[in-house]
This record gives sequence, structure tokens and C-alpha cells, in this order.
Amino acid sequence: IERPASTQRIQLALAETEIYGGIMRGSFALDVSEGMRAMSIEGRAVGAQIGKLLGAGEVQAMPALSGRSTSEVSLFSVGGTPQELMQALTGRVEVIVQDGDLGISELVKGLVPEAGKVLPFKTLNGTFNIAQGVAVCEDLILLDGKLSLVGQGQIDLANWTIDLDVGRLGLEGDSRIFKKYHVSGPASDMKVKPINGS
Repeated sequence: IERPASTQRIQLALAETEIYGGIMRGSFALDVSEGMRAMSIEGRAVGAQIGKLLGAGEVQAMPALSGRSTSEVSLFSVGGTPQELMQALTGRVEVIVQDGDLGISELVKGLVPEAGKVLPFKTLNGTFNIAQGVAVCEDLILLDGKLSLVGQGQIDLANWTIDLDVGRLGLEGDSRIFKKYHVSGPASDMKVKPINGS
């Protein structure tokens, strides 16, 4: 950790470090020398358990997402308060998760009701481009043998609202069936609705 005495700048550099079963490296800087906070985060994690990484410091009976992950993060923001920092956030997040579980019960029940509350998957990946606190993803893909989910849309990170279109390709008997859904609302109360009679 570096904190020069003449400025109000905090810098943290993380050398290659073992964390949650994988390896992580990165840097964090917070500058308040101009009366506003400027924050930058750069990092990469390989092989880390994503549920433990996202919920660091919290005890979770069922994390929203689990599995071994590779992720790359590049974020920057300027603002006077934590809320303003989130509203002005820009950057990019890429994530690949393997052999995990999707544990967002409302989402699983709406898209794959036969799975119950948790959906196991082989791979989940996506790239989120972030501008003005809104994360846009055009390539969200979940694969699990007989089932594929493909999503595109956005998440407003300042108020955690979701606007996402999801296509589901799965087997019903011997037929492969494609259905479309719309996921919307706050993350704490998201709604999943079929599109065009799906």
C-alpha cells in the first residue's frame, strides 16, 4: 500500500496472489486531491471460486453464482460520493465461469422451472462494457449440455435494475425448442416474462 504524505492518494498493488483456489493480481487507486474522488481498478483472476470472490467477507448459504472463474476488470470513475462514483463508472468486465451453479432462484424459476432453485452449468461467459454506470452485455451465454441460454441487455449498477432479453434453446422430448424471455426490474425483485407466447 502506498499513500504519499503530500497528497490524498491511496494506491494498492496486488502482486500475483493465491485467492479462493485461484490466482489474482491487480491494482487499485483512489485520489481525492482535487476535492472529488477518482477511482481506478485493474485486475485479473484465474481459477478463483467466483461465489467466494463476489461475496468476500459474507457468509452465504447459496451464492448467486458459483464455479471456477477467469475474469478481467478495468474500471474508472469520478464522483463526490459512493453513489456518484457508481453512476459515473466506466470500463469493461470480462468473465468466464466453469462447472458452476446459478443460484438466483427468481431467474432460474422463470427461465428453467424444471431445474428448481439452482441451475448447474458447464460454462457461463460474458463481456460487460460499462459507461455512465450502465453495464451492457451483448454476449452472455450459459451452456449445460442439453440447455443453452443466450442473453443481451443491460444492468444499471447505480440502482441495480436489470433489462435483459434471454433466449432459451432446450430439448422437449426429441425436439429442440427455442423460447424468448424478458428479465426486468430491480435485482431484489426481478421479473421473468415470456416474449411472443414463448
